[in-house]
Formats: sequence, C-alpha cells, structure tokens
Amino acid sequence: MAARLRGRTVEAVERRGKHFLIRFSGRFWAVGHLRMSGNLVWASSGAATPYLRHRIRFAGGRELHFRDARKFGRLWFGPDPEAA
Repeated sequence: MAARLRGRTVEAVERRGKHFLIRFSGRFWAVGHLRMSGNLVWASSGAATPYLRHRIRFAGGRELHFRDARKFGRLWFGPDPEAA
C-alpha cells in the first residue's frame, strides 16, 4: 500500500455517516470506520503510539495514526469506485 500512496497529496477529507473518507490525488481513497474505540491522531514521525493499527506518513515528518485498542475499527484503501 505504501507504494500506491507514495507521492500522492490529500485533496479532501470528508465524512459520510459514521465513515471518514480521505481522497488522495489520482482518484485514490482511504475509507475508515472508527467503531467503538478507534481514533485518528497526528503524530511526529516515528512516535510511539499505543494500539497503532495503521500509519500514513506525510512529507515534513508528520504521520496520521489510526489507533484502535479493541481492533473493531476498519480502514480500506483503493481506487475511487465511481471512477470505474
């Protein structure tokens, strides 16, 4: 997944119901649901984050961490389904 996201920029962050959507350049999406215990946290590069499930690294040394102690949350990556 890292190779597919490398070099892309974030174009929009949206919410649809209980899902969050991050739109990247090139019609690529990350869609997630935090469920009961998940959260998103901005962190410094290499920061130790408890219950880290996914990490998206950005230029400039910042990272978006998807944390979930109970492993209920979900995160999907893929091309825009409406572009097919």
